[in-house]
Amino acid sequence: MRQHMAAKDRGAEQGDVDGPLECSLTLGGVAAESRRLVHDAQRRGEVPWATPGDEAAAEANREFDGRAEQAAAWRALEPSSRRESDSAGAIVPDPLHEVQLHGGLLDEWYLDDGDILCDPRLVVPYLQAFDRVNPQVGGERNIPKTEVVYYADVAAMGQHSSMWRLDEVRQLATVVMASEPGITLGVATGTAEAVGSQVRKKVQVVRAMQERIAITEDAQTEHVLNRDCLGVGRVNHLLRVHGDKLLRTGGSLDAFDAAAAAEMDRLFPGLTPEGRAQAALGTPFGGLGWRRATDTARPANLGALVAVGPQVRSIAAAASHAGLLSPGQLEALLEAKTRRIEQAYLAELDEVDRVRAEEFLRKARAAAEESWAQQSRGAPGSGVNSAPVAEALYVGDGEDVPTSDARASAAEASEDEAQGAPRRRMSAPHAQKELARLLDCTRLRALEAALRQQCNWPQLEALKDYRHKAVSNRWLWHLDARRGSVLAPCDYIANVQLRLGATILQSEAACRLCGEQLDLQAVHSECCDTAGATRGHYAVVRAMLEGFRLADPSVCTEPRGLTSTQSRPADIFTLAAVPGRRAALDVCVASPNAATAAGDAAEAAFKRKLRRYRREVRELAAAGISYRPLVWTANGRPHPAVTRTMKYAAEVAANRSEDHVDGTSLLRRWRHEVQVAILRRRAAMLRAVLPRPGARTDWLRTGIVQGRPDVHRRACPLSDEDDEAEPQHAEREAGAAPGEEMWF
Repeated sequence: MRQHMAAKDRGAEQGDVDGPLECSLTLGGVAAESRRLVHDAQRRGEVPWATPGDEAAAEANREFDGRAEQAAAWRALEPSSRRESDSAGAIVPDPLHEVQLHGGLLDEWYLDDGDILCDPRLVVPYLQAFDRVNPQVGGERNIPKTEVVYYADVAAMGQHSSMWRLDEVRQLATVVMASEPGITLGVATGTAEAVGSQVRKKVQVVRAMQERIAITEDAQTEHVLNRDCLGVGRVNHLLRVHGDKLLRTGGSLDAFDAAAAAEMDRLFPGLTPEGRAQAALGTPFGGLGWRRATDTARPANLGALVAVGPQVRSIAAAASHAGLLSPGQLEALLEAKTRRIEQAYLAELDEVDRVRAEEFLRKARAAAEESWAQQSRGAPGSGVNSAPVAEALYVGDGEDVPTSDARASAAEASEDEAQGAPRRRMSAPHAQKELARLLDCTRLRALEAALRQQCNWPQLEALKDYRHKAVSNRWLWHLDARRGSVLAPCDYIANVQLRLGATILQSEAACRLCGEQLDLQAVHSECCDTAGATRGHYAVVRAMLEGFRLADPSVCTEPRGLTSTQSRPADIFTLAAVPGRRAALDVCVASPNAATAAGDAAEAAFKRKLRRYRREVRELAAAGISYRPLVWTANGRPHPAVTRTMKYAAEVAANRSEDHVDGTSLLRRWRHEVQVAILRRRAAMLRAVLPRPGARTDWLRTGIVQGRPDVHRRACPLSDEDDEAEPQHAEREAGAAPGEEMWF
């Protein structure tokens, strides 16, 4: 539509969201009128057309006259009639916005930031026309911030100084050459050194911010801020433009990753190289999503080129129409650059992921073309749900089915409040995300090979658990206790260390409970602290009970009299677990490192429960009661029976709800609560086996001497000998039996 210019009494960046948009609409009218004045001067012969020759001038004159007639007819229409006649009903814009043949002018705007591609001979006429029109809307052009970038060397600038009226241009704007460093929309342009220098400045900013956010004194908050605000997102816009160049030159991206690694080591001590590699993976693949810039550079660069390729080709075609470029000149450069980066990206992938990436890129190119065609026509809802998804489901060695689902994790990250399927638009961020997932598959395969070579079987089994599609990863970034349980800082640090296989003990130490030698990762804790395991078991029962109560208000725990024996096989007794039957649910959390795990801790525990209660199962079945073990591994991976049971109960609860809650969202929140209960159990069991702190250590931690008469509280202990003389004194005072660990 034609922009009606109206005076504005404020700028575009004064804190409100409508400012840039209103300014963009206003500047659209200013730019269109400025172009019209220049082309009108060209039509009168006062200013030359961009393409020399009488034939080109005649073609330009005919198009100019024809567009003037079209614009007059368009203005005569009612605004409601300025639409296409097809079913889409797209808006028909003012013909004056079209690019003039051989006109030598092409302007592209992003809100209030404009780039004008211009014949050097038209720089002065255009700026003068712009300055004549701009005051009509109350605007004032910032001369120092107006840059005229010449794609020419020093010799060409001197040779054409008079023709290009450079002396006048320098009075109207700042003159620079394309080879000189500059900033365009926040991205450095020019030499590789200038681009690298911008990244190094970002590293300094990130390090300064890391020091400041440490004031929160909360590991989870610091982790989330570092990952989401000071991570790759801080330089992602640079990687989309210069990712491949920065990766090939090296240095600056390595410094950025080093700053992130140093902060990660501070928050979670004891990380190994394999642990840092795992942390860089997405959460569906068992990582933390704390991306490395070196891993993200090519997916970001390639994704941006594929997604915006149609726009760039459209601009190139318009520039060629305006006489600024030879046909196909810019398109050839774009295709060569895209092909080079694509080949470098594909070379990083394993064969299976390479085939998937090639298929995704083919679909992404087609989707980008379709999306841009719809946007160009102004079709309503253009581009939505047209983005393809890469087949990045990972299948490890010895597995029959994929165990990661990145789309489910993305739904968790959206605070599980979205209704229905996500609406995807083909864009550079979407293409980058899908390419990064494919690269994650290759890097995960390499990580598992390294762990297998080290015979690190506990971490290898844990990785398999973490990337199961039913494992909730929301605890990693969930900070709001009003919207679900949040781990205490000590529990959070311990669980991240265990997730990444960190070295928790740096030297030999004996288990506090059994006296055996502890392994460096403290995996021993999962099998030793039986009292802590029992307390954690009941915490999981309570978390499950909260969800079942929404579906079955009559649910109860450990009912008596279900069988003729004294055993109580039902931790939970409910009507909302099995369709059409009452169910006795037996909750269990099994360690993958126990001798009875047999390669699959959840399945082994499930069968063990059935064998143990085989007599009771028959009695329950005769009474119309279904016995079902609900088993999780210590890492939070549920047995398929758990998945079926919770899904059915969530559906029942959603149907019973007066608020018409979404069953899928309810299920995700319920899984989060259960996962937090399992993680708290694991952290408590870890602390239970660590060496007991001495009396002086305890005083340093709390400021008082625990369990002493008041007279002894007046001074700190001189040594730990007093604590060794009465090792059970504190436990007796607290009411616990000797050797029994208290639950905190």
